[in-house]
Amino acid sequence: MLAKGIEFGAHTRSHVALPDVAIEEAELEIAGSRADLERTLGRPVRTFAYPFGRVDEAIKDAVKVAGFDAAWGSRSGVSDPAAPDFALPRIEVRGTDSLLSFAVAIWRGRSPSRSARRT
Repeated sequence: MLAKGIEFGAHTRSHVALPDVAIEEAELEIAGSRADLERTLGRPVRTFAYPFGRVDEAIKDAVKVAGFDAAWGSRSGVSDPAAPDFALPRIEVRGTDSLLSFAVAIWRGRSPSRSARRT
């Protein structure tokens, strides 16, 4: 997948809801997941996804300190240049989504599965 241009991002070591644990534990989860992936992949890991989309300012700061360039929660939407780098929205893509539903989701600014529920 790496050879095909897929980028891998970190997501913690144990998929814990970061705001629910002590900040020291959160920092270990965040930095440790990056180190684990970099060791496995043999390349830098620059992005992070907050488990369950759960994040607060202390967690954003911990992700920044760990050296990530950007992070995503679970808010659906299309990023723009003005979006904060550590609170980016995203479009969820599933293997069952058609190219058309993906294109419509990008145009509407929300995930295909959420688009279908709202129409």
